[in-house]
This record gives sequence, C-alpha cells and structure tokens, in this order.
Amino acid sequence: MTPHAPPPSLPSPQPPLWLVSLLYYVVWIATIQLAAHEHPLSAAALHLLFGGALIALSPAEDRASLWRRALLGSGVGVLFDSALVAMGLVSFPSHSLLIGLSPLWMVSLWFTFATLLNTSLLWLLGKPKWAISLGLLGGPMSYLGGAQSGAMLTHGALWWLALLLGVGWAVLMALAVSAWSPSTHSTHNTPLKGAG
Repeated sequence: MTPHAPPPSLPSPQPPLWLVSLLYYVVWIATIQLAAHEHPLSAAALHLLFGGALIALSPAEDRASLWRRALLGSGVGVLFDSALVAMGLVSFPSHSLLIGLSPLWMVSLWFTFATLLNTSLLWLLGKPKWAISLGLLGGPMSYLGGAQSGAMLTHGALWWLALLLGVGWAVLMALAVSAWSPSTHSTHNTPLKGAG
C-alpha cells in the first residue's frame, strides 16, 4: 500500500493591512500614555509584544530578516534619540536605563516601526519621494504628539526641533526604502495577507 504524502502545512493566519495600521496606531497611543503616566516598562513591554506579534504572524521565511531589521531599527533609534537628548532638545520624564540614552519605551517604538516596511508601509518600497515626505511630516508630528501627552519634554525653539526631526526622519526613511528596495525584496518577502 502506497503511503500517503503528508498534507501541506497551512500558512499562519495573517491580519489584513488595514487592521495592522489601526492596531499600530492604537498601541502607539497606549504606549505614549503609559510612558506619560510613569509606566515606562509597561509601555515598552506593550509595544515590544506588538512588534513581536507582527513578526510571528509574518511568513516563516521572512522572520529572521524581520528580527534583524527590528534590532537594527532599535539601534538606530537609540542613536537618533540619544543625540536629541545630548543636544538638549528633548528629555524624558521616564528615566532611561542609562543616563543620556533614550528610554526603553522609545526604543520599542523603533523596534516595531522597523517591521512596518514588510506590512502596512510596504507600498513605500520603490517610492523614495513618498518615503521622504512621510519622514518630513510624520517624524515631527509623532514626537510633538508625544510631547503634548507629557511623555517627552521639548527644550528650545520648537521650529528648530521640528526641522531637525523632519530632516532626520526624511533621511532615515530614504535610506530604509533604498536598503529594502524592490530589487532586494525577494519573492518570499510578502506582506501580511488579506489587504483586499
């Protein structure tokens, strides 16, 4: 009797992109509010769990590269935000683990954001002008939103901080979409399904 071939493994369930975007926004607000109310570790844990879930729900062949990207994004975030602290432009009421470095909850935001080029921001690949525009506008808006909630304090001229944030985020977004361009985006690296 011929043995039956094992049934093909079913792909892991993946949420639609609109739901990823909505959940990211909700978790971002919750993280900022927790940090503003002096719960920095809970804020970091919430966002890291969400980022880890996004990676876990991605195709298995993409997860290793997503982990690397998330860790790289975290490192870039530490350098970027710590530079803002060193220049005296921002400070964080929730103490960081090391004096002069950005707090862990801020690092968790970078961790999750770095995975979004495989999900809700996949449309930016191959569109550097859109990525730069998003950085110019979205970077300052997110930081100033955090400052308005009390999670972060700004110092000095607000226009100068907004300009630095916009330029910095525009450069980082351009580099990100260039490093993860369609030519280097393998056929296995597909976004979370269910967008349509």
